[in-house]
Amino acid sequence: MKNSKKMPVAKTTNLSSNTAVQPFQQQLEENEKSALLLSFLNNIDMAIEIGFMNYGRKSSILKTAIKYNQDIITGEFPNLAIDYAKVIISKGSLYSPLAKIIKPTSLGCINVWWYFDAEQENPNDRATILMYNPDKQDYMFVTGLVRREDRGFCYNRTKRDLNCVMHVYLFFVSEDKKSVSDSIYLGKK
Repeated sequence: MKNSKKMPVAKTTNLSSNTAVQPFQQQLEENEKSALLLSFLNNIDMAIEIGFMNYGRKSSILKTAIKYNQDIITGEFPNLAIDYAKVIISKGSLYSPLAKIIKPTSLGCINVWWYFDAEQENPNDRATILMYNPDKQDYMFVTGLVRREDRGFCYNRTKRDLNCVMHVYLFFVSEDKKSVSDSIYLGKK
């Protein structure tokens, strides 16, 4: 008598197929991009809190900063990096800095200059300057000390960061601290 029961057949999946791995790979890449972006924004949280202050509470501010910086992550997974020239640390209605100039001196000072138009801009707006060191994931932050009409600022580097790359950003905050300008990237020095 023949056994009429059918034997179960194991189905095999071709693991080399991109279709089985692709969703996992995409999710992993998106998670890594999000983690890199969040880590960077958390590193410069004081600047973000000022630059996006018109967007509500701290949690709303971070969400807004993430929204404006979605496209700063470059490269192919797992070699992701930040395109520092695309970073936005401030979004607002004040006049943005005009004809920005950044120039390091032989003594290690970073000079940041901007044009001031007395007919259009408030002389008492305060410059906010962020200098970010990606190697140390650290930053130097100057706010409230320099007025727009001063047309410039010199940061004397410490010995610790004299030979480090610094990405420099500039934006303005109104005298009453209720408005900000869009930030601009000044370059790396």
